[in-house]
Amino acid sequence: MNFGESLTIQALRHPNKIAIEDDFKSITYKELNLRANRLALGLLDCGLKKGSIVGQFQGNTSEHIELIYALAKTGMIRMPINPRAQREEILNTINMLEPQALVFDSQFAEIVASLKSELKCPLFIYE
Repeated sequence: MNFGESLTIQALRHPNKIAIEDDFKSITYKELNLRANRLALGLLDCGLKKGSIVGQFQGNTSEHIELIYALAKTGMIRMPINPRAQREEILNTINMLEPQALVFDSQFAEIVASLKSELKCPLFIYE
């Protein structure tokens, strides 16, 4: 069993139990599993596949957790990027590992836009 399968099992065992809760919303295991599955299919539709490296530049959000599960379900490799890193560290990390995609959220849109022309990354996914 892999990490992605563990969510599927929890969704079957405890579909209505809260999996993620923050100040704004609560997500059940069933909802989290459905969202992670949709995201996994979306990543595959973008041409990514098992073994693809996907940079993750997100804050501490439910979408962050959804992406972790989606990547596990597809067998893609997660490359976390430190949200507190300085511009040069972000640039060097991405260009050294050359991910096939970079997933980022609104709080990092400005920095990604400023780095985009310098990054060795063919696909940018704004979540």
